[in-house]
Amino acid sequence: MLELFLRPSPEYLATLMKQSWASALFWAYAGAFDLFVGRWIYLDSKEKDIRHRLIATILLVCIFFGPVAFLMYGILIFVINQLRQSSSDELG
Repeated sequence: MLELFLRPSPEYLATLMKQSWASALFWAYAGAFDLFVGRWIYLDSKEKDIRHRLIATILLVCIFFGPVAFLMYGILIFVINQLRQSSSDELG
């Protein structure tokens, strides 16, 4: 397994993933990451008072693709901050 880090290659990774313990380890890691990101997105959206309707789709994506959902949430936060800033500029 050390070879994967010393000389990474798709072929060696494919060979390693054929072993049941390696694939189980990968899926446990991926699942834990997706759950962590999903929980963080949910709690952060509650703190920032973002409507659940906007977050639900991102959380659905997060179940399968945590990094993509993290990027989507970052874009959403950027857009919301821009909208809130422009509306406060108009008021004040």
